[in-house]
Amino acid sequence: MSWDEERANKLAMEQAFALKALAAAEQAYAKLPRKGKPQPNEWSVAAVFLASREDGSGLRVLAGATGNKCVGGAVARAASAGDVVLDGHAEVLARRALQKLLLEDAKRLQAGG
Repeated sequence: MSWDEERANKLAMEQAFALKALAAAEQAYAKLPRKGKPQPNEWSVAAVFLASREDGSGLRVLAGATGNKCVGGAVARAASAGDVVLDGHAEVLARRALQKLLLEDAKRLQAGG
């Protein structure tokens, strides 16, 4: 197989995986309740963390979020206790959700579960 054929084959595999990842993310999002989702004339950014086997099979969503805002000003000053999420960007929220999942799993394993 030539270098060009190898590259084209690898690209096709990457594109197929990307489409599977997108489908998994869309299916997870569709299962969420309607509350909080953008209206038809609105939009938002989505971010997800996925897991799969090394060969790309067994794809599943571990954590995800939508959002595109940061809170600042008076709200940020009033939230010094740490009980308000100030950065509502999707990737930040998804990362926090993944961290929570991993910490809960670690606690469960430590407890012998």
